[in-house]
Amino acid sequence: MDYLFLRKSNSSAPDDTGQTLRRLWPLVPQAAIAEFKSIGRPYRARELDRLYSYLHTYWVDTAELKDRHDLIGVLMVPDRTPTLDADVASMGLQFRDMEEGYWEIAGGLFRVYLVELDRVEIGRAH
Repeated sequence: MDYLFLRKSNSSAPDDTGQTLRRLWPLVPQAAIAEFKSIGRPYRARELDRLYSYLHTYWVDTAELKDRHDLIGVLMVPDRTPTLDADVASMGLQFRDMEEGYWEIAGGLFRVYLVELDRVEIGRAH
């Protein structure tokens, strides 16, 4: 697990999006587990399974979470790759384009969002 984001109960409104990854923050409920992949440490086969394993473990071990919708997964990558596409297909999941580099990976027990960092940056520059 690269990052664990916890939303404070008295935190800013979900529409207070800060300065980076602005479309991500309104999607974060009570908690989010995020994996960051870079050019130097790219996405490899089965790493989506690893992210789901983190989500399942955190769900089981965190009594404060009352509903699966209180927890999301976030996979941040430079770009979608054939390896990631193959993993999504083999798990029976689908990509739902949310535009500007954001995707929902739909069909699992937890909501998972993909952030294509190169596309997010391009969208932000315009």
